Amino acid sequence: MRIGVLLVLASGTLVTAQMNAVAKADLEKLQGTWAIESMVTDGTPAPKEKLTAHKVVIRENRITGTVKFGDGDECTFTLDASRRPKVIQFTPTKGKPSQAIYTILGSRFEVCRSIRGAAAPAKFDAAANSGQEMITFKKMEK
Repeated sequence: MRIGVLLVLASGTLVTAQMNAVAKADLEKLQGTWAIESMVTDGTPAPKEKLTAHKVVIRENRITGTVKFGDGDECTFTLDASRRPKVIQFTPTKGKPSQAIYTILGSRFEVCRSIRGAAAPAKFDAAANSGQEMITFKKMEK
């Protein structure tokens, strides 16, 4: 019985270490400047001309930029790679924390968040009446 318990504990520790490694790798991929490529809120796409002026800069776990985070213009974040889909927790300098789901696909970073609450959505969907917003960022060249 003890060996079984130890194996379960050891495998749980290994899974946690692997998830932390995934989150650390994702954090590294996010470093840099990102332009907003597209944004859809509850089924309504934002006009491209309104997006071209906006960008965010990610350094370590801090985001600054020309977009608002809560009531301020910067926030910190943490990544949870153990959940499916992966979850990002935003903590603005002013305002309430919120969660979103995220994925990194090459030079694109997609975030989907609920516009009606602080909990992370279950899936990537910003269709009409979904109550969600999906933002696609494209990494800018150095």
